[in-house]
Amino acid sequence: MISQEALGRARRLCLHCALGAPHHTVGFEGIGDGRRQTVYDIHEVEDSGGVGLAECTAYDDVWRAVEAGL
Repeated sequence: MISQEALGRARRLCLHCALGAPHHTVGFEGIGDGRRQTVYDIHEVEDSGGVGLAECTAYDDVWRAVEAGL
């Protein structure tokens, strides 16, 4: 679970976090795997082709620590 302080910092550092764009997910064992894990360095964003991916600029300062459980 992320603290409110860390979430606020992420929203200040990353426009996609501030806008509430979801982080991308991948299957544990492949594309079709229903068990998903969050990839915190990438956001899912709308683009002309449907859903695109964009870098999370808060990853190094916020989400890396979340992934490590710090």
